Amino acid sequence: MSISNLITRTCTGAVFVAVILAGIYFQSPWHSLSLVAGLAAFVGLLEFYRMGNLHQDIQLPACAMAVLGMFPYLACVLHACLQQDWIWVVYPVVAIGIYIAVLYDKGPHPIHNLGFILMGQLLVALPLGMLNFLAERHDIIWTYALFVLIWVNDTGAYLVGTLLGKHRLFERVSPKKSWEGSLGGLVFTWIGALLFWYLTGEQQNCWQWFVLASLIVVFGTYGDLLESLLKRSVGVKDSGNILPGHGGVLDRFDSILVATPVVLCYLEIIRML
Repeated sequence: MSISNLITRTCTGAVFVAVILAGIYFQSPWHSLSLVAGLAAFVGLLEFYRMGNLHQDIQLPACAMAVLGMFPYLACVLHACLQQDWIWVVYPVVAIGIYIAVLYDKGPHPIHNLGFILMGQLLVALPLGMLNFLAERHDIIWTYALFVLIWVNDTGAYLVGTLLGKHRLFERVSPKKSWEGSLGGLVFTWIGALLFWYLTGEQQNCWQWFVLASLIVVFGTYGDLLESLLKRSVGVKDSGNILPGHGGVLDRFDSILVATPVVLCYLEIIRML
């Protein structure tokens, strides 16, 4: 990587981190994270459907599908921030409308289109929408921890993998990832979780932070691999180019997409205990 590319990547990453952390901190009347995550959801859906159209069996109007795909995200916002539960009654009706529309799809593979439409909503829009539940239902520190620990894991895995990586983790999907890097990321993330536990005045049990860190590493890695599989299947290196030096929104949020539902489920279980 050249010096200019490294500077571009670093500057973009710094702005990206600042926007995310500010979105978690400020509220208006709900967390500004709703706006930041909403923008990420729309751009991510656009990238997702554009990549899908590179596959010979899928033909979708990407922009229209991105607008339609925002429904699960908006449903989460209305429920989590404004306590509007009725929206979940409407969503199945919207889904049925999509099913019926497929009957009129005269393309060669209408079921493939349907699967990809729903996959975008479930993989991109819904998990980013669940960030609103995380911010509203639980202490804000958990939302900070989710993002920070994912970044710590990515950084630790990259550093250790670059220095010591020999055994491939999932070579068919991501040839550069190694077991050594993943274990290094786990150790870095455990250390980060320990710091969160200490800095929050030990309000939660230490083991809760270690479990959280482990879940983030495992499912964040699966999110990364899933996006790598998608890109490999359509023959692209990045999901987009909106973030200079980093690629697209999905390239930055891939770990978040899979880790968020798991982390939220884990915190709900802790809450009930």
